[in-house]
Amino acid sequence: MHFGGFLSLCVLWYRVSLSQAEYTMSINFFNVDNPDEIIAGELPLISQRGPYVYREERMKINEEQEGDMLNFGEYKEYKFDSEMSCEGCSEDDEMRILNLPLIGVVQECLNQGSIIGSVLCGLVEAALNGEFQDELFFKHSVGDLLFSGVATGIVEFLMTNALTQNRLPPQIQENGFALFNGKNATSDNSWYTLDISTASYGIQAWGPTEDDKHEDLGFTKWWPEPDTSGEVSGSSCNLLTGTDGSQYQAGISEDTELWHFSPDICRSTYFTFDHQDQADPSNLVFSTPANGLHVNRTRNFCFCPSLEPSCYLPSDDPDVLDLTNCDLQDCKDGMLDVHACYQSPVILSNPNFYLAEHQLDNFQGTILPDKERDESRITVDRDTGTVTKAENKLQINMPIVKHPKITILQKVADIVFPVIWVNNVYSIST
Repeated sequence: MHFGGFLSLCVLWYRVSLSQAEYTMSINFFNVDNPDEIIAGELPLISQRGPYVYREERMKINEEQEGDMLNFGEYKEYKFDSEMSCEGCSEDDEMRILNLPLIGVVQECLNQGSIIGSVLCGLVEAALNGEFQDELFFKHSVGDLLFSGVATGIVEFLMTNALTQNRLPPQIQENGFALFNGKNATSDNSWYTLDISTASYGIQAWGPTEDDKHEDLGFTKWWPEPDTSGEVSGSSCNLLTGTDGSQYQAGISEDTELWHFSPDICRSTYFTFDHQDQADPSNLVFSTPANGLHVNRTRNFCFCPSLEPSCYLPSDDPDVLDLTNCDLQDCKDGMLDVHACYQSPVILSNPNFYLAEHQLDNFQGTILPDKERDESRITVDRDTGTVTKAENKLQINMPIVKHPKITILQKVADIVFPVIWVNNVYSIST
């Protein structure tokens, strides 16, 4: 086949696959069942509610092709699907979760230092007990918490106070606070250059707008620490590689690492071979490796800001570091601090702290990880690289932080608190 015909075939496959594809986002809430007891110092009792499933409609915009390279924006829109969700569930269901805006502003108090921080948290304490009364574990509808917005209580204070109204995180906008504020019916942060050749299919550049795309993540300032080679912009943490998980290069083997990038996880991550699909031997199933978020992995060095290049020692395995002499501080296996990416004190993990089981003792036995339910995985055709199903899962957590001015937090345990876990599912009809 001549070159032009080959390119036409690639683009034809690309558009056909989009027409057959189905994207859903499934959300489970960690509902707080004993808020008063937690405030009094007891461990949390949590129940999971969901899934609340949203169909995701995607549309490519401003497509331009130059050789093998396809430039485009990706418009996304989410619509609630009651039939795919838990029985009898609706967006009007109310959930009691950690008050993320409150914890976020307490962290901001700590960031601002003793003088300004004390003034700000003094105002927050007065607001909580005055005009802007709120709870540490607030209760709102699913729809409001995810997309529509909560604009009362401490959120209203943050939106109107002179010290905070111009320093709000992206989760707080004109409609108030929502976990996915600004992510519905938009193409923001979804502009790509994609190599569509079958031999090297993958993302070559990404950016927030059509005219602001980059070949690595250094421009984001999410990961400002050097890796073991001393690189910052070109570090292993700022690596931009892989695909969105819907297609890979042809010729996949059991030794292949399948890389995946999503702005939601603030990094490129990889999947390794798990097993052969019993239903179709031509399909291979890949999953997130058990050590993928271990602090001592060489490629994860720059994800832990407290690590100094002088502290680690090499080991017999070039992929593993000896961190015996290092100060790990709050860096823990299975946890990824994404505060710079989310502009809020957010920590990501696998659902139910799978592969981060050191967190389980902080709860009253109601959070139980399960490999089959909580592991991310991709099923891919070994010959064509076509993905028949992908499940990319993450859990959003926020660490409890305290300031002496905020009395409601005085007895609360210093733990990483789970809020929701999400399963982004891609499937293609065959």
